Amino acid sequence: MVSTKNVHHARYVQVGESWTKKKLVSEINKQHSVFDLRTVCDRMERIIEAINYEPKPIIIDEADYLISGNKIELIREIRDETHCPIVLLGEGQLSIKLRKFERVHNRVLRWVFARKYGSNFGYTHISRKLDKSILKLSVI
Repeated sequence: MVSTKNVHHARYVQVGESWTKKKLVSEINKQHSVFDLRTVCDRMERIIEAINYEPKPIIIDEADYLISGNKIELIREIRDETHCPIVLLGEGQLSIKLRKFERVHNRVLRWVFARKYGSNFGYTHISRKLDKSILKLSVI
């Protein structure tokens, strides 16, 4: 199976449960080959500049972890400033968790839910869906 992020030249970040806002923007910066910035604000400005210079979709896995600490608002800010397609992958409750962030939830273009598919629970189904729709999605 060909990776969706390679086919569409998307950037991929897998969020960790213990991540802070600074760690989140640091990892997104790494995807844009930007290093050594001190503040979250500086890092956000560089992310926005990099995406505007070279727009590519961003895939964020384990997006459930963005809810704590309002890290999801940083993703919304990136989306608002760049209009870059962002795909959030997470647990089935992600749509419910995002409801308390109305400014984020209202920007979701389409929800695609994984179903049990063969021996790999959901993964093949998700890959096929993303391969067909990643460029159409503007999930935030």
